[in-house]
Amino acid sequence: MVVNEERRRQAHQVRENIARGRNREPYDLKVGDVIHGVWTVDSIDKVEFFDITAYQCTHAATGARHVHLDCQDMDNVFAVLFRTPPDDDTGKPHILEHLATCGSSNYPVRDPFMSMLKRSLNTYMNAWTGSDFTMYPFSTQNAQDYRNLLSVYCDMAFFPTLHY
Repeated sequence: MVVNEERRRQAHQVRENIARGRNREPYDLKVGDVIHGVWTVDSIDKVEFFDITAYQCTHAATGARHVHLDCQDMDNVFAVLFRTPPDDDTGKPHILEHLATCGSSNYPVRDPFMSMLKRSLNTYMNAWTGSDFTMYPFSTQNAQDYRNLLSVYCDMAFFPTLHY
């Protein structure tokens, strides 16, 4: 159990001493590789026009899909996206989006989302509902701020309190 916990902790670290931007080193990955023992690389696509390499991966235990975009951008960007197709025109997915930002299991305060806006070094923070999805994205250039935002966003997205 301790080994798995240590592996999980290391997998969630954003290293601060890696080359960034134009000086970044390319990943040595190929289709079929397994990352951290849990993510399988499904495809690698290069978008030459934007100098982006897209790595599409699948989580072994949950089937969750992950897309990593490797590019020159100095921002650390993350987003959780859920399919939320509506079953009527009452706006339930949009209401749930707002309720999810009003406290979570590890952050049981009234509105951690708005509190973070004042305390973070983020370059972008938001949440929105599309026609059939709900998304919680953020970006920051600071590694510690990224870890903080990642913790709050994942807790907010996966463990909202949803009090009446």
